Amino acid sequence: MKNVVGAGIETSPKSDLLKYELELVGSDPSDLELLLCANFYLTFELVFPTGLLKHLKWDVRNVEIKVGNRSYAAQILILENCVFFWVGTRCELDSFYFARNDRGLALLETLDTAHAHLDRFTGKISELFPEKQVLFGTDLKVDDSTFWFELLQKLVEEVSNNRSLYQLSAENYSELP
Repeated sequence: MKNVVGAGIETSPKSDLLKYELELVGSDPSDLELLLCANFYLTFELVFPTGLLKHLKWDVRNVEIKVGNRSYAAQILILENCVFFWVGTRCELDSFYFARNDRGLALLETLDTAHAHLDRFTGKISELFPEKQVLFGTDLKVDDSTFWFELLQKLVEEVSNNRSLYQLSAENYSELP
């Protein structure tokens, strides 16, 4: 898995997005990862002021997480004061949670969202990043605490194995209970 640091991607006008994506994806399947980053970059630029992202230090990590016998895509955006996690299967955002210092808030949820699990889950992830805001988005609608516990353990493992990427030092890293 390659990391895309700062991505160095210039966005194109929205009307040219499909053409831009097709040009970006060459014959190498690893180009798809760059395409994911380009889509993330464009989405971020549409939400925040134009040009903001290129002035920030950021890393994007795309990983596959296996829970039980299923695999899920995960995209993680690491900023200086914020970490954004997305895990799912449909590349959609049905639920979106914010947490800092183990206190969470639902920013977006649907009727069939497993609110209690997601709120607890996001709070637990935030314990890994005591000095950062944590955002967690998903399109998963699983109402099973065992699933969320296993997913949490996989994300803890991902963060533990890549401390420098997640900008964690020994002083600000705490193990989850």
